[in-house]
Amino acid sequence: MKLSVIAVGRLKPGPEKSLAEDYLTRAAGLGRKSGISRIGVTEFAESQASSAAARMAEESRLVAGALPAKCFSIVLDERGKALASEAFAELLRR
Repeated sequence: MKLSVIAVGRLKPGPEKSLAEDYLTRAAGLGRKSGISRIGVTEFAESQASSAAARMAEESRLVAGALPAKCFSIVLDERGKALASEAFAELLRR
């Protein structure tokens, strides 16, 4: 299985980027043991469109265009339902 992280917004140098890189390295090592052969990260710059609706439309086209054919996708949004780590892991397992 291949795992892709497709994100709108780029991490700037700093503690968050270092932490994300550390998690990616750890996930790559653990992933091999659990059947994940590759973990990729694609970041897109945030849209500069003038309205929220236009920004969302542009960003959604970028994300949709980056999705591999025949994939299972999970969309994360800060306004979405919060899951505990165990619940998120269970969702991925299913």
